[in-house]
Amino acid sequence: MTSFTGERVWVEISGRDRVMGVVVEDFSDALPSDNVEVVIDRDHTAVAQRFAVALDDGGLVFVDQVTPIDQVIAVDQDDD
Repeated sequence: MTSFTGERVWVEISGRDRVMGVVVEDFSDALPSDNVEVVIDRDHTAVAQRFAVALDDGGLVFVDQVTPIDQVIAVDQDDD
């Protein structure tokens, strides 16, 4: 599986538009399969996400899908 660490990407976050950032960690090697449940504390669990992305606005998000910016640019150029 290709690692995206260091790649500039677009991510879609519910409730927000697409935002840009940089993949700071690709957890693909650490996840044995899809839908891995992570225990946060006694009362909370979450589904593990593949990518940690540092957003250009200073935020940090964990997502399963990213789109490399060069792919977006290539698609936009094809539309011209």
